[in-house]
Amino acid sequence: MSLNLETDLTSALKSFTKIPHASIEKNLLRHLRNISCNADYISILRLMYGYYHPLENKIEAVLGREESSRKAAWILKDLDILGNRFHNTPLCIELPVITDEAEALGALYVLEGSTLGGVHIAQMIAKKIPGNPGLPLAFFEGYGADTLDRWKRFCSVLNEKNFSPREKEKALTTAGQTFVLFEKWIRENEPGTV
Repeated sequence: MSLNLETDLTSALKSFTKIPHASIEKNLLRHLRNISCNADYISILRLMYGYYHPLENKIEAVLGREESSRKAAWILKDLDILGNRFHNTPLCIELPVITDEAEALGALYVLEGSTLGGVHIAQMIAKKIPGNPGLPLAFFEGYGADTLDRWKRFCSVLNEKNFSPREKEKALTTAGQTFVLFEKWIRENEPGTV
């Protein structure tokens, strides 16, 4: 896909990542639909942690803690409530290259964007595991009622960046890699095996 650097950065990111985004969404939803008990849900959370945690560390190394996303902490909170002490969960080592702000924000675009569908996923999981009204869903619920506002603020920050064409290209490439490598991670670590 060719890079359209004339549009605002978030529009370019959305367009550039459309195909890998749709692919991973389809793959992940297949696994989410198969949840029928806490053990299935724990497997999904561990899978997500295995990718999010090391990726967030790479983003934080460039942007600093204040600007980076720490959704892996939400996953650990959910796992702790489910009684799953986090031991021996594999962590992804094949991650996008993140050496500068443009690359870090390209990856963060994917992580922040994932919160948009999280509320619907949380509702789906709650229906899949009936009889557990206290089911922890911090990761999928994300920012809750503030999710859309936070996403809009994040997009505004991205669009205000005065990136060069080369930096924009790096942001797009990293966002694409973030989706592709996440889907590869899911395929190689099918829920129930991690």
